[in-house]
Amino acid sequence: MLVPAEPSAERALERRSSYRLTDPTLSELPLEELLAEGGDWYDVIELPRGRVGVVIGDVVSHGIAAAALIGRLRTALHSYAIEGHSPGRTLELVDRFVHSLNESVMATAGYAVFDTYTSVLQCATTGHLPPIVISDSDARVLEVTPAPPLGAFPYGRCPEHELVLGRSEMLLLYTDGLVERRGVVLSAGIDALAAAVRGAGTPEEACAFAVRELVPVDGRLDDVAIVSLQNAPVPAELHMTLPAEPKTLARVRHALRRWLNEGGADEGEVAEMTIAVSEACANAIEHAYSPSPATFELHGRVRNGEITMTVRDSGRWRAPRGQNRGRGLSIIVAAMDDVQIDRTAEGTEVVIADGSHPDEPRRRSDHARLERADRAPTGEVDMSNAEEVGATVIGATPTEAPGVILDLSGVDYLDSARTYVIYGMRASLQARGQSLILVIPPGSPVHGALRLAGAERPGEVAEAVDDALRMFDDRPLPGS
Repeated sequence: MLVPAEPSAERALERRSSYRLTDPTLSELPLEELLAEGGDWYDVIELPRGRVGVVIGDVVSHGIAAAALIGRLRTALHSYAIEGHSPGRTLELVDRFVHSLNESVMATAGYAVFDTYTSVLQCATTGHLPPIVISDSDARVLEVTPAPPLGAFPYGRCPEHELVLGRSEMLLLYTDGLVERRGVVLSAGIDALAAAVRGAGTPEEACAFAVRELVPVDGRLDDVAIVSLQNAPVPAELHMTLPAEPKTLARVRHALRRWLNEGGADEGEVAEMTIAVSEACANAIEHAYSPSPATFELHGRVRNGEITMTVRDSGRWRAPRGQNRGRGLSIIVAAMDDVQIDRTAEGTEVVIADGSHPDEPRRRSDHARLERADRAPTGEVDMSNAEEVGATVIGATPTEAPGVILDLSGVDYLDSARTYVIYGMRASLQARGQSLILVIPPGSPVHGALRLAGAERPGEVAEAVDDALRMFDDRPLPGS
């Protein structure tokens, strides 16, 4: 049986910043008993741009065969999900994968994607039971049109359903072992589940109420999986204690964007503040600590239209390492109205404040792509992945090519670590007699960051890919 467990510290960050969920784990049972059950499964998938996917499934089998199939289904669904497919399309692709196995298998599944910025929830099911939405003292069963179970019919279509999950509302996904009873119609069991979770205030309570009311005291009739997700209220002030690790930066940006959006900040304010705060956090992570585990604090408040963010660490900052480094603070100072840095024996505190600038142009972008290359950087680029992106670009460039066109027109976020990699890419290409041209449309999110960091040079920046191609037209090939 899958039951709720205490969320980890990593999950606690996600709950505070964007949503609440119960992360189920297997209860402690002997291996042979687990294998005897083993037909229900779940997954929670962190997706780009502040979205989270939640999956529930039930394989029509038990034992080792069911466990093996669950592993394959989970891997396939996870792979399609992180490619950015919608819930319905994701399940359609998983269905094709099941048919490609050439085995007599069948499974049901439900997949939902929650956008933490807009509170929009998209969901789709294949032969699975309908989700339940819990709000205040009410719980309602969603009217969804399920597609046939996975593996039932080839090339089926999977309808999608969309709704807005209100503040504090919860989504509950479950398997039939929780509501199915001999001699009782299935709809009655689903209604009993809705009644059981009515009044739950947290995902943990929702799962606990369901188990308490519907799982027999004298033993389980079938294996059970329950996953609950909550659109947690956004606090008036932001207070976070975070691990000093590069992977934390993406979570910081997700939390900050949601908090700023909830407070009424416009797109330009969100973009500028996100750049500045992420740079301050990156400095704390990279310069304040040795490789041993450590934490830093992030606080935010709004007073009279002014946004004030504080990043506090307990380490001692080191000098910038290598050439073309140390641009983070200059970016913060250039982007914000007021920046104060207080270094003491106990650590460093960076306070940044910015008021409203309604007359400044605002900008927004959706995707990152690398033209003229098969591998494209997607999503946000910071110190956690900048080196990999740079190595990928250089490795994909033939030595006989005149150079590289790096299209940054859709990059959501670019920090100072990425500008450092651009300098390194230029040096590597110049050593091979090649050029690097950056495609940066005016007003794009990376335009200001690169300008502030001094990474633009005349003749090496174009506004569109076609312009960059024309810049290469009259250039000789390397070695000619």
